[in-house]
Amino acid sequence: MRFAAIIFALLLSAPTMAHQLKASVTTVLFNKRTNNIELMHRFYLHDTEHAVEHLFDGHADILSNKDDQKRFADYVESHIALQTLDGKPLELKDVGAQV
Repeated sequence: MRFAAIIFALLLSAPTMAHQLKASVTTVLFNKRTNNIELMHRFYLHDTEHAVEHLFDGHADILSNKDDQKRFADYVESHIALQTLDGKPLELKDVGAQV
């Protein structure tokens, strides 16, 4: 009976712990056709909305405001860097974003 009560309590608390992980996925590819390294960042919209509110003092609409989308893209770009094995930075060029 005690085991069942513990399981029930865990199941009951599961929704409160749902989606506590804040995550994004970055894919790094080498494009043979262009000989470029390509980075693709994917963010969960729900997490991005919360991040943008925090970063931009609660006054942002990442879904429909192009300026806020650009501000977030600039923020991400300013926090990403690649370098060669000998420590020389690689220049990154923004080619666009999709929401």
